[in-house]
Formats: sequence, C-alpha cells, structure tokens
Amino acid sequence: MNDVFSRPIYIRKAIPKGGRKGGLSSEASTGRSLADRLAQHTTSIEHASNLRIEDLLVRFLVVDDIWNPLGENILIETFKPLWSRAIDGFGNRDTGKRRATQYRSPWGVLHPGRAVAAKLAESPLTEEFLRRRVSDYISGKALEKLPKVIEEQQAAEEADAQQTADEV
Repeated sequence: MNDVFSRPIYIRKAIPKGGRKGGLSSEASTGRSLADRLAQHTTSIEHASNLRIEDLLVRFLVVDDIWNPLGENILIETFKPLWSRAIDGFGNRDTGKRRATQYRSPWGVLHPGRAVAAKLAESPLTEEFLRRRVSDYISGKALEKLPKVIEEQQAAEEADAQQTADEV
C-alpha cells in the first residue's frame, strides 16, 4: 500500500446500544453497532454524485466497549482527520421530517446526492467556502470561523447522535 491511505480523513466510534448511558444491550458483543455504522456511511458515499466507494479505504479497530471513547480521542488527536477538524462528519440520518432550522450538513454540500439532504434547507455554507476550508486545513492555515447558526446546528446534531446511539 502506498502513502495515499496513510492519513485518515474520518475517525469515529460506534457505540453499542445503551452504551452512552452505561448500560449495554445483549447485542453489544455481536459487533452490530460497527457494522451498522459502516453500512450507513457506505450508503452516504454511494449516494454522493461525486464519490466512488472504490476510491476509499476503511480501517477499523474492535475494542472492548470501555475503550471506545479513549480510542477515538487518541486517534483524533494523533491524526487530526479532516472530517473531525475542518468539516463536521456526515450529518444526521433521516429524521423523517425536516426540522425548521436544520441545514444541509457540510457532507451534503460537498457531496450532493443523498435523499435526506434534499429535505433540508440550503446551508449558509457554500461549496466554495467548504473547499477553501479543506484546502486551508490541509495546508496548515487558520480556518475561517463557521457561522454561529452552523455551530449551533452541529452541537444539536452531536447531541442527537449521542441520544440515537442508545436507541438504535
């Protein structure tokens, strides 16, 4: 393998059902949370009009549930992946209806094609802004601040993701 896959662009943990609140479901040891998370991301990539799944590589580390948060934090601090620092993740799963204040995620702006993104409001983040942010991050430049409304939405999405981890 050459150096093209030497630096991860996205790092996240897959929390078993009930894991966020300290309780674990009977399926925690079966690894379904990781498989489900990878399947969701695969679908997002396949629906993007400007990506090919063949151009990406996935690596994962299976650890006892207690080590998930520590492992994620260490990997993010070590590798400083683009999608954890300059661009925020894949966005929420389909909630069934659009929230009045929910904008398309940066993923949806940069990689259009997901049906869930079409239900959401146009983002105040333009593709040009996000591409500049990616370029600045890769070159080590300071990142332009995100609009407050986007920071608030990302915080709400993170809270939803944490809650969903117990319900899925």
